[in-house]
Amino acid sequence: MSIRLALTERGEQIKLRFIERLRVVVDGNGQEQVTADPPAVSLLNGAEVTILGQGIYQVVETGEVLSSIEPEAP
Repeated sequence: MSIRLALTERGEQIKLRFIERLRVVVDGNGQEQVTADPPAVSLLNGAEVTILGQGIYQVVETGEVLSSIEPEAP
């Protein structure tokens, strides 16, 4: 799981939660192959978010569009 900052249409910063899932498949020869599923994205309050494109997201319930921003270094 990772947390990334996004900017709302109103100019507010919010946090998005990304849950990455890996899948391990063993083929007929016993070889393991690891693949990554697309991440599940949500707001920290649990609201579902869809990925529209590179760095562009939309809150499912409200339709609000979010843009990712890089977190500032500490």
